[in-house]
Amino acid sequence: MDFRCEKKESCGDFPIIGITMGDPAGIGPEIIIKALKRFQGKASLVVLGDLGLLSRTAQRLGIEMKMAKWHPQGNSGWEERIGVYNLSRLKDFKRAATDIEAARAQFAYIKEGVKLAIDGEIEAMVTGPIHKQGLASMGLPYPGHTEYLASYCLGKGEMDRISGQADKVGPYAMMLGGDRLKVVLATTHLAIHDVPVALNQTLIYQKIALIHRAFGRDFNIPRPKIAVCGLNPHCSDGGMFGREEEEIIAPAIVMARDEDIDVHGPLPGDTVFYQTYQGDFDVVLAMYHDQGLAPLKLVHFDDGVNVTLGLPIIRTSVDHGVAYDISGQGIASPFSMIRAIEIAIQMAGNRNR
Repeated sequence: MDFRCEKKESCGDFPIIGITMGDPAGIGPEIIIKALKRFQGKASLVVLGDLGLLSRTAQRLGIEMKMAKWHPQGNSGWEERIGVYNLSRLKDFKRAATDIEAARAQFAYIKEGVKLAIDGEIEAMVTGPIHKQGLASMGLPYPGHTEYLASYCLGKGEMDRISGQADKVGPYAMMLGGDRLKVVLATTHLAIHDVPVALNQTLIYQKIALIHRAFGRDFNIPRPKIAVCGLNPHCSDGGMFGREEEEIIAPAIVMARDEDIDVHGPLPGDTVFYQTYQGDFDVVLAMYHDQGLAPLKLVHFDDGVNVTLGLPIIRTSVDHGVAYDISGQGIASPFSMIRAIEIAIQMAGNRNR
């Protein structure tokens, strides 16, 4: 894979990729140290996190890692090392458990990361795993990264100062995937009984159109073959098990086809993921979280990547959580983080074409 990008003189041939450390109490520091070992000399990487904790983690893992403090202004010569934007100095916090200090730190990394991306100080943002209850414990109304980043870029809530970005952001979507299977979600973090209420023709059409645009811009696939999953068993068998396919999903597909988008469906959920895995489609639009992510994680449990489509910034992420059950044991797999960094570099290169 060619990691080279010629946009910024400040990073030589490589784009600057910012990596948020995630929940310090989880496996984020460990998987970042393991992943960074792969990229020294192949990318300009900056970790938004805790330099002391990262250094201690590298020492505990027996990994020699050249790290240097980084700041958005004035970083001459740092490219030969891994940059660390030191945003916390954590010492006394609960490991492998919910902790308010760790929760504040994980949010500080995200908040600064998206600001740097919007301001053009970094060309992509890769996010480590966070603890969603930690965000909730701070009174934040976001169920996860995706909703917070969209809110920031749309200029809502506390991020109202950048409301000028709103015209650059339309519908957004969560895509998770790997080489064999890619899934986009029509709805994300909703209770199952809320899903049918949230679905409508406009929403599904917008997600289809977004996939079409994003695959051309970010993945160099100008005409992706998109499969749209039904909501009900057997796509409702002609209305026997619901009418969402007939009244909502199919009309949205017709709208997209009228714009020459290569979209197919609605297709039954018990076959469409296998068909896509076999290469019949480039991506599946699933109607709700577990419908899409259960088959995805069966195929890409270790190397799946989360990408937020439709934002003015590039954001990729690991496709797993904080894994408190193995935190500190040195056994966490870095493959999802490695792939998230690789895809962020690819996307930055595609946007700079």
